[in-house]
Amino acid sequence: MKLPVRAVSALLLAALPLVAQDEAAFDAGIEDVHAQMAKGRWDQALAGLDALLEQHAGKVYVQAQQDAFVHDYETCCFNKDAGRPALQELITGKVVTFNERSGKLKLHYSIDFRDWQGEGDVIVHPATFAGPYSMTIEGPSYYEDSKTQGMFFDLSPSAEDYWYADFGLAPSSQGRVVTSAPCRVSRLSSAREYAIGRDKSPVKPGKKFQLTVKVAEKQVELIYNRKRVLRVKRDETALGQLGLWSTQKDLDVTIEGKVEPSFYQGLVDAWLAERKQVFDKAFDARKVLPKWLFERPELERTPANDDLWLPGSDEGVSADAEKVLKGWAEGDLRGALEALRKLTDDDARPVTRAYLEASLLLQLGDAEAALASCDRIAAADRSCLTMLLRGEVLDQLGRSDEALTARQQALADDPGRVKAYQDTVVALLKQERHDEAARLVRKGKVEHGLWDELKDLDKLLAMVERGPLFPRAYRATSKHYEVVSDIDRRVCAEACQLLEQSYVSLRVRLGSLRGKHEQRFRVFLFSGEDGYQAYCKDILGSAVPHTAGLYSPVLKQLLIWNLPKREDMDRTIRHEGFHQFLDRVMKNPPVWLNEGTAEYWETARRENGSLTGGQVRKDHIATLIRSRNMLPSLRDFVYGGRGDFYANAQQRYAQGWALVHFLREGGRDNEKRFETLWAALRKEGSTRSALDEAFRGVDWQAFEERFWQHLRGLD
Repeated sequence: MKLPVRAVSALLLAALPLVAQDEAAFDAGIEDVHAQMAKGRWDQALAGLDALLEQHAGKVYVQAQQDAFVHDYETCCFNKDAGRPALQELITGKVVTFNERSGKLKLHYSIDFRDWQGEGDVIVHPATFAGPYSMTIEGPSYYEDSKTQGMFFDLSPSAEDYWYADFGLAPSSQGRVVTSAPCRVSRLSSAREYAIGRDKSPVKPGKKFQLTVKVAEKQVELIYNRKRVLRVKRDETALGQLGLWSTQKDLDVTIEGKVEPSFYQGLVDAWLAERKQVFDKAFDARKVLPKWLFERPELERTPANDDLWLPGSDEGVSADAEKVLKGWAEGDLRGALEALRKLTDDDARPVTRAYLEASLLLQLGDAEAALASCDRIAAADRSCLTMLLRGEVLDQLGRSDEALTARQQALADDPGRVKAYQDTVVALLKQERHDEAARLVRKGKVEHGLWDELKDLDKLLAMVERGPLFPRAYRATSKHYEVVSDIDRRVCAEACQLLEQSYVSLRVRLGSLRGKHEQRFRVFLFSGEDGYQAYCKDILGSAVPHTAGLYSPVLKQLLIWNLPKREDMDRTIRHEGFHQFLDRVMKNPPVWLNEGTAEYWETARRENGSLTGGQVRKDHIATLIRSRNMLPSLRDFVYGGRGDFYANAQQRYAQGWALVHFLREGGRDNEKRFETLWAALRKEGSTRSALDEAFRGVDWQAFEERFWQHLRGLD
């Protein structure tokens, strides 16, 4: 029987042994798998991973990427069957109607109010409204004592600003005492109550009742037993959450209106996070994947040259030197530096003192002086630790190529020291040299036996390439941005548009990017906080509570989660988007300028065809006035470090915004000072030298007086 040529070819190929593929081919295969994962093609991605295992069976370069490979495999297994629950599966209330696209929602609650949040007699529903809405309460018997039925609406996330509707109490006699309370609508802001409207209460104690509050952008209506009893106008348009104040346990509550998409999306995100935790506990990679993947070649681990964290301390240090170390640990950097300079050779070796001096000067922001200390060390000691410190100092001076060379030398001299790998990999990632970083980690594993020590770096490198892996991913691209999300395509497109508008305005006002950048900025929008925090924990080692988003200068990724109110998410996109833009503009901006300008920019509005920042932030002004006696002087603030800034974040963010506003909007002299600082920071040199150039000759006392005058003029 004559077989067709195509069949003969297939038989011949089947009979041939699998051709061994090299390391580069494996890397290319992983890249293809990640492309399938990014498109949500989980079955195809799994098939690709299985094929790679078969083609590269037993290869040490595959074993060296075991942690990242297992993570990919597990993610594919989970996501291909993850599904998406209906709203009714996620809440205890009865879903009467819900349209995910329009946001129209109607829920009914009776007896079971577990969806609601709060303690005691006040509970708040988690949905945030984006359009007109209402709440209706029905019960068999209205209060017969002095209690009244109240409803909260337009609650803000901080719960410091909200509205309150109270149906009151009709006049009733208890002996000689007549009790009554009006039907009213009030606003509570910063612990002060403002009466908006009131009328006589229509309620009938002891009788069946139906109470409705209808909330629109310009008015509020109170309805009793289907008859309107009060209508008030209002100028506020900030819709929010609603809540209930009641001690009755037999109420039926119906809420209806247009909700922010984040309500359902956040519930799905939390549901997926919970399912993922269960899946992770049950998934055993060793039962699913081949045994050889988890084997390691017989290779002795290369030890570090020493176990010191402080050069030259192997002979010990004196009690006075220990006090310097204690002051450093407690954050008294200037005190520690003064004490250090009083030490002699009897207290600590010269290399130890020079290393400490360079470290303290670096943390104090004086990189030039720190480099001089490093130069003194180099004459006597070029050990791994001293070269790593030199790399940090050179980074602060904007000399990133020299900094990388110092770290590479440190690693070559001490290939068993984990910190040398960590510092070098981070430096390579900041320069977007991902392939070199990956080869370095692999070399540390297969040549020096650092399998366990470098697995977190391996995982980090995988995340640099693929980002978060959403079960369902949508994306939009523009000239400068790529936005990926598990929300929907519309949100991705809108975020792209918002970022492009910001980009154009920032480039016009602050200067073009240095060098030529072909790669788009990468942005990831998470449908809920759970997914965002889980990803942050993977890349940072811990979650970042109380944050709405962040930009990672190492991964070059902008991460935002779906805040309850869309306008708040847009502000976060502008804030963190500024950090992403600035990362390509300059290398080491002072923290107050970076965060202060982001605060200045996040409230930007579209005027005359472009975005304009600098809107008055009454929240920041109130914070500064309230804490004025606890603030550092402007000189100390300008030259202060990251540690103090983030340890006192609420005050420092406000002070940063105020100083940037003062420099940008406080007259031509200040504007010139800002321009000088911006230009100096874009050149090679330390942050401190740029600050010295911009603030040269300033009378700090007079400068501070004008600063406070500027703020008072804004309030």
